[in-house]
Amino acid sequence: MPTTHVAPVGFLDEPSPHWQRSRSLPWKLLLGVGLAVLVAVPFFSQFLRPQVQSGINPASLADLPCREPSPPPVPSGDADYEYPDGTRYYGAVEQGLPVDGRATMVFPSGNRYDGEFQNGQRNGCGTLTFTNGRSYMGQFKDDQFNGQGVWTLETGDRYVGSFSNNRCHGEGTFFFASGDTKQGRWQDGKLVDGDLQCDQ
Repeated sequence: MPTTHVAPVGFLDEPSPHWQRSRSLPWKLLLGVGLAVLVAVPFFSQFLRPQVQSGINPASLADLPCREPSPPPVPSGDADYEYPDGTRYYGAVEQGLPVDGRATMVFPSGNRYDGEFQNGQRNGCGTLTFTNGRSYMGQFKDDQFNGQGVWTLETGDRYVGSFSNNRCHGEGTFFFASGDTKQGRWQDGKLVDGDLQCDQ
């Protein structure tokens, strides 16, 4: 006959002081975790805030073939070459003329280009910065936005995606400064099946 164990009389009716302490332990742990979360959220949110405010998914930027640094200050002194229209070129020259490679160009309007040159034109990766606060960072071909890039407006709105002949064209996402986004296919600067233009 199997043995059965019977709880001593009073075991279930009168919990021991140890049981009282152990029952309050989960509540103390829960309270401690809650306080830790209340303290940690404001602390860690300061590290997350720049990504949220920028409105751009870091993964979408990581996929871009060009990751240009912020343009340096315009060099002081004379340009390495000056075009007839007054555009100043700071970069490598051979026999008095600009050559392929990285350089900075400052146009008479104040707009500037920092990036790669080939055959006397913007070709490769670069950043074109406008005096009105707009900028394009990405791929160029024959002096135009062609390939993948980021078009930033003076409002803080941005388009990240494909370009063709200076226009948003192909797959891309428009990030509003407010945090809203519009993703889809673009054609000649306009969202297909929508009323949004990437240059507003």
